[in-house]
Amino acid sequence: GTWYDHKVSVSNPVPVEESGKTVDDLALADGTYTAELTFAGGSGKAYIQSPCTLTVADGKAVATVVWSSSKYDYMLVDGERYDVLTTEPGSTFEIPVAAFDTELTVIGDTTAMSTPHEIEYTLNFDSATLSAVSWDDLTFDRTLPLQYATQFSVSYAGEDYTRLTIGDDQTFLIVAGDAPVPDGVPADVTVLTRPLSHIYLVATAAMDYFRQLDAIDAIALSGQKEADWYIDEAKAAMQAGTMVYAGKYSAPDYETILAAGCDLAIENTMIYHTPEVIEQLERIGVPVLIERSSYEPEPLGRMEWLKLYAALLGREDAACAYYDDLIAALAPVLDQEPTGQTVAFFYITTSGAVN
Repeated sequence: GTWYDHKVSVSNPVPVEESGKTVDDLALADGTYTAELTFAGGSGKAYIQSPCTLTVADGKAVATVVWSSSKYDYMLVDGERYDVLTTEPGSTFEIPVAAFDTELTVIGDTTAMSTPHEIEYTLNFDSATLSAVSWDDLTFDRTLPLQYATQFSVSYAGEDYTRLTIGDDQTFLIVAGDAPVPDGVPADVTVLTRPLSHIYLVATAAMDYFRQLDAIDAIALSGQKEADWYIDEAKAAMQAGTMVYAGKYSAPDYETILAAGCDLAIENTMIYHTPEVIEQLERIGVPVLIERSSYEPEPLGRMEWLKLYAALLGREDAACAYYDDLIAALAPVLDQEPTGQTVAFFYITTSGAVN
């Protein structure tokens, strides 16, 4: 690494007991909340987004703060250093909140200039705006339009929460990266937090959907080796090292999966033959999605699974536009009257068998 000398300012903050309200003062139960915050300091070019998410546990509050800039690499709060968790959508940190309704001094280190600079800011978390988020409070009142697909559905509660159902045994709650995870999510609902950027893709047919969505970079782990890929973008990603082989569906490389910080495994229905793999992936904290596009009775329904993967990534508009264009191009054929004729398709394998 590189050693940097920093100019550090020292202030004498008013003790919490003399100013502001603590978690105990507000009688906050353990859970997840949102709260507005005011922000001051610096040049005014960067700021922390409001509202933010707060998690209360054991009488202590921790705020997830998201900067408008991706150039902050650490923060100092009460002399403790907190490193950046992610830079998408902006530099994101989890920092303690000693008190509400009072100015709290923090330091943010930015790398946006020629050399890193520590800059002092003040934050004030408004207790009057504290709002608990509960699963029971979510109203999924919008749905993603589907024309042919029957094996999945997508619905929305506001802008931050997406419910995805697959078949009759899989339900996912997709949470926007800067939104809190609701309290009371049922045990049979799997929570996924965007951005999903370290996916283990075993259902190889799904790679074409990610290619169409320009999201190959969301897949960090492959269930197929480089030489076996028929999609050029996937092959190129493996050649570049941004996607690595992590074992086939029945024998995953768990060490590689853990080291990569995998946030989702996408399997096909072959995984039902090895249920112990599902159990082990979930045991190490990797959620599993089993795709069922092959169960669609209509080919256009299978194509419409593009929208499911778009919902995972937050790219529904692009997927819907592309699918609508496909349907429009097929309209002259779809609108024809049936001829009453049938057709048999077959091919002969290299070993001489007829399929």
